[in-house]
Amino acid sequence: MSSKANGQRKNTSTPETPYDELWRSGRSRFGVQHLRLGRDKKWHFAGQQQDETVVKIVREHWWFLVTSALPLIGALVLLLLIVWGSGKLPNPIWSFLEIIVVVAIFGALVWFIWKDFVKWYLNTYIVTSKRIVHSHGVLQPERQSTPLDNVKQVGMDLDTAWGFLLRYGTVHIYLVGGDFIMENIPDPRAMKDLIDGIIEKIRASKPKEQKPPMPGIPQVEEVIVGLAKAKEPPPLENADEKYILRRPEGRLGPRRYWCSPSA
Repeated sequence: MSSKANGQRKNTSTPETPYDELWRSGRSRFGVQHLRLGRDKKWHFAGQQQDETVVKIVREHWWFLVTSALPLIGALVLLLLIVWGSGKLPNPIWSFLEIIVVVAIFGALVWFIWKDFVKWYLNTYIVTSKRIVHSHGVLQPERQSTPLDNVKQVGMDLDTAWGFLLRYGTVHIYLVGGDFIMENIPDPRAMKDLIDGIIEKIRASKPKEQKPPMPGIPQVEEVIVGLAKAKEPPPLENADEKYILRRPEGRLGPRRYWCSPSA
């Protein structure tokens, strides 16, 4: 009896969810491991739909990471200068300065990784075959999903001179009832073309709209078709038709002069 009971328990146990399905389940996994490269050599993320594929993953331009690392770079340059100075002018004070600069480099490195690099790495735009997912945040990760079905127009702009030189800018996505802005994106023109291409594929995959059914009465059908056609607005009257064109062969000018008594 015990063996049968154990067999029934094994059969009634809930099946384990595959590892890929855990990432598609929609759980809040947008932390340090908010993206994963699967066995199929494709990227996956939490909440990904079954028929959805990741097309591109975009982060801010590398220039904003360099500007955040300026204190670290300055400390490294200072260390090189101290090493060079210790070789030219031997003095016991150089060792003391080297220790101070090494400690400063270590502190700047830890601060850069925690304050800037992790924030830059987790601030991602995931462009899929259906939507754009913007995730950001470290301790309190947030996610915003923008379906590409609602996109009306996509624009781009190189905001600054540095953006023009380094090829980064803003991608402006106009939606139904709002907009979505992707800031400091590398090569915004290529990103705009990519999103436009995905939108065209989505619209092409939709079934064409069918004409509504007609009542089957010719007189009623004729009235319905006539009401559906757009009527051209009546032409406006030409207020200057009664005035003579003074120089028909020369440069065109006004037909009437407001200060002339004959006008």
